[in-house]
Amino acid sequence: MVHCSLQGIRHTKMSGNTVSNLYQQIKYIKKTLDHKDHVKLFTEDLVPKFPPYFYRWFIDISPEPSAWFETRLRYTRTTAVMSMVGHIFG
Repeated sequence: MVHCSLQGIRHTKMSGNTVSNLYQQIKYIKKTLDHKDHVKLFTEDLVPKFPPYFYRWFIDISPEPSAWFETRLRYTRTTAVMSMVGHIFG
């Protein structure tokens, strides 16, 4: 298992509680995905309980459009690289 720490990297915010909360939400989502009408379940049950807020994090981090784009681009590239690394080592 690879352990990464972002505490020493500039321009990052640690959010341990957010990760823990997301894990609990994912467990709930996986449990309810056995439902037959997935679209209705998603729109009427899951979205009201777990509204999207990840976009707000980008806006809070970088209120200017160019800074927002740069932050989003860095996040996308990092996610792509970590996905490839996970696929290779996983």
